[in-house]
Amino acid sequence: MIFDPPVWSLSDFEKAHNINHIHLYRLRELGLQPRTIVVGKKAMVTREAAVEWRKKIEEYAEQHGGRIEI
Repeated sequence: MIFDPPVWSLSDFEKAHNINHIHLYRLRELGLQPRTIVVGKKAMVTREAAVEWRKKIEEYAEQHGGRIEI
């Protein structure tokens, strides 16, 4: 069973999507980072933003031969 919380910390988001902070930084350089909200001092990714991000990643990969070079 996959855990789908309403919000993820960036660390939990990275774990859930099998990426690390370096990959997330490089995706940001490509304009492919997930949309975040800040709660207190902590950046969070909502469930809806994660769905949008996965779609954006899939579309980008489709346009680039099924790969994202990061």
